[in-house]
Amino acid sequence: MFMQIKIIDHDGALNDSTKLFIDDQIKFGLSRFAQLIQSVVFQVRKQDDNFGSPQSHCSLTLSLPTGDNVEINTQSDELSVGINSVINRSKRTMDRRRKNAQLDHHNPSLHTHK
Repeated sequence: MFMQIKIIDHDGALNDSTKLFIDDQIKFGLSRFAQLIQSVVFQVRKQDDNFGSPQSHCSLTLSLPTGDNVEINTQSDELSVGINSVINRSKRTMDRRRKNAQLDHHNPSLHTHK
């Protein structure tokens, strides 16, 4: 099972090689979590910051088999920095989720009851 990846370019500014680069970075960066992720949606949009400087707003949404979504957003002067940032932040988030799930599984006293 491998995660589906969708890249959405709201401004139409990404060329095919950049889309392929993003796809490869996501696959490489999140490959160890492939069993835990059903799909990935990467979105990029150009926006000006508060001072009128152009920024790349990157968003990465991970859809998990549990029905949960993990969404990471960042804004950067350079697209490559934004890409790396959302991927790295999503890896840390998935690491934390996996560790918390392992803790819950091994220690029933940590389970929360509603």
